[in-house]
Amino acid sequence: MRAKLRLETTNTVPPAVPVIVSIPVSILYAIQVPYECFVYILIFASFEMSSAVVKELEPTVVAQGDEKYVIKTFSLGLNGVTIELCELGASITRLLVPSALGTHDIVLGYQSVEDMFNSKNPPYFGVTVGRVANRINKGRFQLHPDGQVYKLETNFGQHALHGGPAGFSNCIWEGTIKDYNAESGDKCVCFTLKSADGDQGYPGSVVVSATYRLRPTSNGVKLCLVLGGTLQGDKPSPINLAQHTYFNLSRHDDPDGILDHMLTLHCDAYTPVDSTTIPTREVRSLDEDSTMDWRKGRLLREALVNYGAAKAGLSRQQSEANVRKRHVSPDLALSSSESEPPNGPYGYDHNYIVQESTAGADSLTVVGKLEHESSGRRLTVKTDAPGVQLYTGNYLDGKVPAPSICKDGATYRQWQGVCLETQHFPDSINIDEVVHPQFAKGQCIMLRPEQPHYKHEIEYELEYEQAAEP
Repeated sequence: MRAKLRLETTNTVPPAVPVIVSIPVSILYAIQVPYECFVYILIFASFEMSSAVVKELEPTVVAQGDEKYVIKTFSLGLNGVTIELCELGASITRLLVPSALGTHDIVLGYQSVEDMFNSKNPPYFGVTVGRVANRINKGRFQLHPDGQVYKLETNFGQHALHGGPAGFSNCIWEGTIKDYNAESGDKCVCFTLKSADGDQGYPGSVVVSATYRLRPTSNGVKLCLVLGGTLQGDKPSPINLAQHTYFNLSRHDDPDGILDHMLTLHCDAYTPVDSTTIPTREVRSLDEDSTMDWRKGRLLREALVNYGAAKAGLSRQQSEANVRKRHVSPDLALSSSESEPPNGPYGYDHNYIVQESTAGADSLTVVGKLEHESSGRRLTVKTDAPGVQLYTGNYLDGKVPAPSICKDGATYRQWQGVCLETQHFPDSINIDEVVHPQFAKGQCIMLRPEQPHYKHEIEYELEYEQAAEP
């Protein structure tokens, strides 16, 4: 069991500064504040707005058998936004964002850290997944050039998904508050985890990290996330980390789910899958498949109706009825027996190919934008990864997890949240034949002694309107 943790507050601002900067500028003029003091106040006001307040919150003690574990949580706050992070899965557990309608939590999740720990988090709410994200065909891969075959535990039918049942998402990472930039006072929360040789069935020992930082923008804030990995020793290891947060820009428990969200993806192609959701290695242009095309922006309600009719083997009338009802288990909206895949919950769960950045090798590419008109909230995602898995929460059934352990007792039905998981391509660990050149560009990273480092950057830029003051 870890040592008892102390509360820690960082980014302390001199007590007089918040009081002074809260005074309207007109009053400062009226009371004839000296010019040099006025400039001093504005400088400190600007400094405070540009640096997030980072805190360590009260830890949670959980038990597994006779073992007890202490799990730390943290918060970052800036410009009206508060994000809560947790050592369990290096996860995002809450994201409170203002709007003209008020402040709401816009990510799906559990009522408590203990509920998340005990449930094993089947939907992967908010977590960092790995050692290899997404699917691995039949839980097997071959390490080249020695040709050794490795067998992983399967947890998604016949396939391994997101590192399997013992993946990074269910591990307790080590979280600390660190100086990102000592001169500016910029703080970050960094989570680290050591994965030993043989962990989850993978070869090689790696140390992985997830570093979260909150920065101001002209219209809100951006959450900067850097996922990293370093090989320990000389045994090669595959790695492909991803962040698995479910977003609902209205609020996490909106009864309409994500149906009223507008999504735009700046992707020209995607990778089709077979009946078991493994990529066929084909790369399909979106010019040939309008149902999968998000380049001009589409309302998710309309897109899911079109998907049911075009891809799930349903009539348009059946598809419209499914979207209207948003079924709860065991009466989920299912595809027909003639579709690919057959007789399963349907919706978008596909890898899109991110366009290469034209701004230079060190620049992040804009993947796309999610918008919710009523709240005025907008989320833009940027990354340096070659792919993004669009997942519309098709397997959420209103019962797993049970509403009693979800935030605010929420019932998370089909299509309640949307994930934009930037990563290397699904099952790309198994590229050992001639494939489409674009598919080969998304191949899973292999850490070797001569190339021991992995890095994956993501930015989540939030735009919103502050509620009017009374």
